[in-house]
Amino acid sequence: MQDGEGSRRPVKTAKGALPSDEIWHNTSYQDRFGIFCERLMAEQLYDAACYVTSSAENPKPIELVESLDWRHFSAAINARLTYLKDLGLPG
Repeated sequence: MQDGEGSRRPVKTAKGALPSDEIWHNTSYQDRFGIFCERLMAEQLYDAACYVTSSAENPKPIELVESLDWRHFSAAINARLTYLKDLGLPG
């Protein structure tokens, strides 16, 4: 994600027919994306996710959420590969 002022500051929650989850209130786009990725993993829809931000001024990746950093992502991928290998896949 682009690391800029617009993605770092809290944004309003859109009003709709159904109330939004309180976790989204007073959060930035960067925070929301981290929450979204953590939920994908908690609901076992994704095995792993890696979330980084950077900007043209500072292109070095910034890992905002420890559980979504490269170390955790690569460990999850390696664990999945080992699991598949132990099953004899691909066969």
